[in-house]
Amino acid sequence: MSVTMVSRWKGKGDHATLLKEEAPFPKKHGAISIRCGHCFAGSYAGELVCAATFPDWITYARAIEALIADADYMRVYGEFAAKFEMTVIMNDEY
Repeated sequence: MSVTMVSRWKGKGDHATLLKEEAPFPKKHGAISIRCGHCFAGSYAGELVCAATFPDWITYARAIEALIADADYMRVYGEFAAKFEMTVIMNDEY
């Protein structure tokens, strides 16, 4: 059963360069896909939404452990977090 981590990023700045730099890290550690886009309407208009899908909870947990230990990933994540406020939503496939 796949697991999807959806994150919503609020802020201003050049997200595309940072996303291109950050996206390969979760894939290296087992993510099936990384998708990002902007909200165009509603209360979250202008915010960036990203979804990272993992094949299961075990792969997700191992990926998070590996990402936290990866100095290059933490550097890129730190740059992103300095410019954008994040909210995370987790879900299972049913």
